[in-house]
Amino acid sequence: MRSLDRLRLLGRRTYHAWADLQRWAYRRKLLPDGAVRLPDFLCIGAQKAGTTWLYENLRRHPGIYLHGRKEIHYWNRRTHRGLLFYSRYFRDAGTRVTGDITPAYAVLSPEEMRSIAEVIPGLRVIYLLRDPVDRAWSHALMYYVKHQGLRYQEVSDEQWRTYFRLWGCRGRGTYVRTIGRWASAFPPGQVAVGFYDDIGSRPEAFLTRVFRFLGVAEEVDWGDFPLRERINPGQRFPLPERLRDDLRGVYAEELDHLHHWFGERVAGWNLPPDGWAPEKEGAARPALPPGLHLL
Repeated sequence: MRSLDRLRLLGRRTYHAWADLQRWAYRRKLLPDGAVRLPDFLCIGAQKAGTTWLYENLRRHPGIYLHGRKEIHYWNRRTHRGLLFYSRYFRDAGTRVTGDITPAYAVLSPEEMRSIAEVIPGLRVIYLLRDPVDRAWSHALMYYVKHQGLRYQEVSDEQWRTYFRLWGCRGRGTYVRTIGRWASAFPPGQVAVGFYDDIGSRPEAFLTRVFRFLGVAEEVDWGDFPLRERINPGQRFPLPERLRDDLRGVYAEELDHLHHWFGERVAGWNLPPDGWAPEKEGAARPALPPGLHLL
């Protein structure tokens, strides 16, 4: 191993050791009062399900503080930097409730989720759900049109279908597994699920429920909030029916479980015409996690 590589490896090990020491000291209350300020809540996604809208509206609430950077990516990329580094994003919060809205957190491992719960046991978690078929289409459009710079018409059906099945896209629509894992990591009542549909149809009522969950004042001047603005809008191209049918097949089991859990709240989602019969597949529907909070 070259000398430069050895130095880099030593640097990484030193970073991780320092981060572990900070976490150990914080959990044992050995750090000075006020040295570390951590978030009171996380919004873990889903990606393309209204998290930017939620960020822009929550930051208007006088009792909530959110950093100017929406996605901090600490728990999925930067834990080696330590809690003192993470704390910088919340040091100006004062007595206000503060949070971290990073959709990538949805697909953390169960071990990483439990690690968060050990550090911040009273944390509240918000997860926004969107019809997984529509979410996957929006995600694929963002990838090909925005990030790859392709024209919508240049992308073949084979390319769309390949992307739908990549874990980077498919994994963001595994709501049932994600809910189960996060709900298992925290006590009942600390994980809440909201619905993207409510943002468009009942934004005031939806935000009021979020305020209640976060424990902040529910009476606000709605004139200060961008309730009906399209914030960070995605590419607007209709999903062709041939691809919609394909996505319905990809998410058939997921949609069946969600309809079983949430009923009318997801009645307009893309359940395949014949549904999904768990008895034919040899699998039972998972039970709704106890204490899951519905926004």
